[in-house]
This record gives sequence, C-alpha cells and structure tokens, in this order.
Amino acid sequence: MQLEWLKTFVIAGTHENFRIAADKQFITQPAVTFQIKQLEKEIGLRLFERNGRRIALTEAGELFLKYAEQILNDYSQALEALAAYKKGYRTHLTIAASPLVASTQLTYIIRRFIHRYPNVEVAVQVMESHDIESAVVEGKADVGLSRAGAVRKNVEQTVISEDPVVMVIPYEEGFSDSGASIDLESIFHKYTLITHNHPEYWDDLLRDLRARYTFKTMVVSQVSTTKRFIEEGIGFSFLPHSAVRREIAEGRLAIVDEHPFDLPTTRTYLLKHRATARARRFERFVLELLR
Repeated sequence: MQLEWLKTFVIAGTHENFRIAADKQFITQPAVTFQIKQLEKEIGLRLFERNGRRIALTEAGELFLKYAEQILNDYSQALEALAAYKKGYRTHLTIAASPLVASTQLTYIIRRFIHRYPNVEVAVQVMESHDIESAVVEGKADVGLSRAGAVRKNVEQTVISEDPVVMVIPYEEGFSDSGASIDLESIFHKYTLITHNHPEYWDDLLRDLRARYTFKTMVVSQVSTTKRFIEEGIGFSFLPHSAVRREIAEGRLAIVDEHPFDLPTTRTYLLKHRATARARRFERFVLELLR
C-alpha cells in the first residue's frame, strides 16, 4: 500500500469526486481510478459505489476513511518529530495561553524556559480562557495558562501569580497640574464603562458599581481592545494592573487610586490534565520563576 493511494482516497472520499482528487493530487482522473482500484484490490473490499459519473463511499469506504486520515496524520506528525529531532529538540511542550497572559507574563516565562531547556520545542496556542481547559483535557495542549480557574474535577490547577484590579481611565482625566482629586461622579457620567474583558470578576463588580452610580456599559471581550478604547477616550474600565503597567508608564492611561470600591485580585492559573513529565517540569519551572 502506497501513501499516495491513501492521499488520493482521502481526497476522493471526502469530496466523493474523482475530478477534485485528480486536481488536488496533480494527476489525471484515470490515474485516480487506477490508484483506487489498487487500494480496493489490496483491501479486498469496494470503497466506492459508481453510478455513471457519480461516486459515493460504500459502508466499507466510510469506515476506512477515518483510519486512512489517521494514518496520514500520524505520518505527517512523525515527519515533524524527526525534523525537530534533527534540529536538536528532544521533546515537545504545547502551552495554551490566554491573550492577557500571552501579552504580559508569557514572554518572561518562555524566554527563561527555552534558555534553561534548549532541547525542548515549545509551541504556544493563544486562546480565550474559557477554551483553555478543554484544550488541556482534549490533549491539544500539555498545560494551560489561564485567567480563569478550572471547572472540571479531573483538571488540576495551580495559582502561579496574583494581580490586583485597578480603575483605569483616559490619561487626560487622570492628569492634573493642580493635584485635584478625580471626580468619580463625572467619570461615570461622561464615559462608558467597558466590561467583561476578563473572565472572573465582572458580575460582582457591576452589582457594587450600580449601587453607587448610573452609567452606560459596553461589553468588549478582550483587554487589549479595552485599553485601546480607553486611550481613545471612549470609556474607562477595571483591569488587572499587570495588563496596563506599560501604558501607565508611557503616559497613555491613568489609574484612579482613591475610590470607595473594594476591587478584587485576579489570578493566573496553570492547568494540567495529565501529569506528564514535561507538564510537571514546566510547572516546577514556572513556580520557581514567579514565586
């Protein structure tokens, strides 16, 4: 059995069309027919039913299709693993990280991790916190770095850092030569409160704020977009301090320090499902680095 036969079969079976298989494989339709017949001869079963120019998978063809796809996928992964081995990598680590973690802590972590473990090939998948737990459970990532804690009982979580939430406003509202205190009533009246850019604290915080002020809200799902909106004077928000540290230092945003709100502390969680050696090693490294 040749891999080219399997590739041709998978394309033809997926589209149930020999012409498409010929185009994608850069061969003629008679060549497609020949390869499929050779494959059927070797397997001993018909893979396609033919009705004039139309074809359809038989039950055996439908069954074989998923195994053929897996064979090709395994072969591709084996080639990738060998290519990594040639480059000096001896193991692989996939990290799923939230956009906020990826733009703040992850650079610091990865730079030092690959320096200490140069033979580990690292891959990073950036995804929303609510998707990270599933990625870890499904084996798409070895570990997750999330701003939301685990929900499933079979997922282990470790808090690797804590981060206070701060009130963030446009820079011009927080800058005053006279040193006068900020009028919170004016902020809530003038600007839209940008909410739900973090997965943990917004529902409780909004209840507290609405008991004190009347204001408009806008849901924005990512911290990076929220910061941009605040810079442009569209609104204000409550964000983890680490997320706005650079913008504060550069004079693009301002923090309100004096306010009556009991603001929460956010956490970054390391999630793992299977306690593999590479996952445990990464966890030990991160805890040693950040604590």
